[in-house]
Amino acid sequence: MSPIPTNPIAASWTMHIPVISTAHMPHAQAAFEIQDTTVAAYPEGAFVRVSFEEAFANDEWLRPVRDWLAKTSLSDCWVRFDRDGEVVEDLPTFAWATERECAA
Repeated sequence: MSPIPTNPIAASWTMHIPVISTAHMPHAQAAFEIQDTTVAAYPEGAFVRVSFEEAFANDEWLRPVRDWLAKTSLSDCWVRFDRDGEVVEDLPTFAWATERECAA
């Protein structure tokens, strides 16, 4: 059995995930409506697995994001939708209802 490395560099790895604004999602629960993919939610957004080979049901809003990711020549990957993420000029944005509008 090999010992666990004590050198943090020897045990580290790097993962690159694009971070974009949740404004590119039509509403807060949109990622959960995509069938046959993996979503990892957190209070400020969600990580969504995007495949270039599979067509997802209920993913019309995700297609422009998938096309944008494909231009970076990445393979299937994750994208992080975050409330403080970058608004990408080439992607559609959605106006979410505010709490005040929902209460009316």
